[in-house]
Amino acid sequence: MKKLVKKLEICFIAASITLFAGTAATATTASAKTIAAADRVKGWVAHHPLHYKHNSNGIHPNAVSTVYSPAQIKKAYGIDQLSKTGAGQTIALIEAYGSPTITSDLNTFDQQFGLPSANIEVAYPGGKPKKDEGWALEIALDVEWAHALAPSAKIMVVAAKSASITNLLAAEDYATSHGATVVSNSWGGSEFSTESSYNSHFNHTGITYLASSGDNGSGSSWPASSPNVVAVGGTTLNLTSAGQYGSESAWSGSGGATSTYESRPSYQSGWTSIVGAKRGIPDVSFDADPNTGV
Repeated sequence: MKKLVKKLEICFIAASITLFAGTAATATTASAKTIAAADRVKGWVAHHPLHYKHNSNGIHPNAVSTVYSPAQIKKAYGIDQLSKTGAGQTIALIEAYGSPTITSDLNTFDQQFGLPSANIEVAYPGGKPKKDEGWALEIALDVEWAHALAPSAKIMVVAAKSASITNLLAAEDYATSHGATVVSNSWGGSEFSTESSYNSHFNHTGITYLASSGDNGSGSSWPASSPNVVAVGGTTLNLTSAGQYGSESAWSGSGGATSTYESRPSYQSGWTSIVGAKRGIPDVSFDADPNTGV
């Protein structure tokens, strides 16, 4: 685990945290859609695993007193005790459709929480895509928290032309060949019988690949089920009145299961009583419950 943390340079863990940028929120949740099982790659579409909270009284950019700030998250997990800031690292965020306002959104977030300016690059390897508000919100979440936890890292947003497997993997390959050292995948979909033939996209020396385990509760998804990625789940984090780490439990919305198609990797051989002969997910988890503030 120490080696993993060092490698990640305190970067954002794929889709484990829910957005509270300029559009701070309170009240109900809305879940990402679940796609039907895909036995064939044709027609497979990924969804962003995003839970967010609506604000029934309108948008209040400065109403952030009831949510966990970057400083609180860093203190809770002990990140503030580490010297690593992401310097020398490039965190690539693989997203569908992109967001035309991501730079200004990030600036708003940084100003709100007193963060330094970010080194951000946006790439469109398949050409400029159409707009999609749901994915734009996911992109804001990923970019802002990657920067919050690794303020000295370069952030590379690689926007795929659509959420198809072809376009997302093209974006994955772009990040791999353009200097990424950490690649975060905040997307996923139903497992399919030929998924293992695509796992090579997540296997390159010197690069850590991460993927969200989903936000629809118990169940497996790909690429989180790939043995070549760090599958990331979500927790409910509770702080004490003094802002210290209080307790943590599995968040009910977090995805998790044994894979339908992927065999148990050697690094899970010590957990056969839990995962059996199949690959189990997630590997690690981070605060993701919108009801705990983030």
